Amino acid sequence: PPRRPRRSNTSSSLQDLAQIILSNRPVLFITGAGLSAASGIRPFRGANGIWSEVIWKMSTREEFRKDPLEWYNSFWLKYFPPYAYGEFFEPNEGHEAISMLSNVPGANIKVITQNVDGLHSMTKTTWNHERKLIEAHGR
Repeated sequence: PPRRPRRSNTSSSLQDLAQIILSNRPVLFITGAGLSAASGIRPFRGANGIWSEVIWKMSTREEFRKDPLEWYNSFWLKYFPPYAYGEFFEPNEGHEAISMLSNVPGANIKVITQNVDGLHSMTKTTWNHERKLIEAHGR
């Protein structure tokens, strides 16, 4: 289908989103590094990204393919241990807003994230992230 033009009137867009949520129509939020950057987590790419500073030999696809288990244990877990982000970073207003919206009665909301930080599941607002959140990167 053709792309709809973006609207410049933010309040109208928010009103449209509210109507969609309240009408039980499916809503999909797709999140990435930009959301967690507001919590202080550096993205992997870009001018301030982790990869712009250090390129490890082990970070290549070729190294992964040689021995995925060894790569995971010696590289991935060393630099990106599960849930380590939660010790140093907290979900921000964006994470909280998504969790609150998912709790609207009758809301049909799903979230897909490529973030490996686990912040979506650590919000102060309790939500059914086990059922509504897909972490498509990491974990």
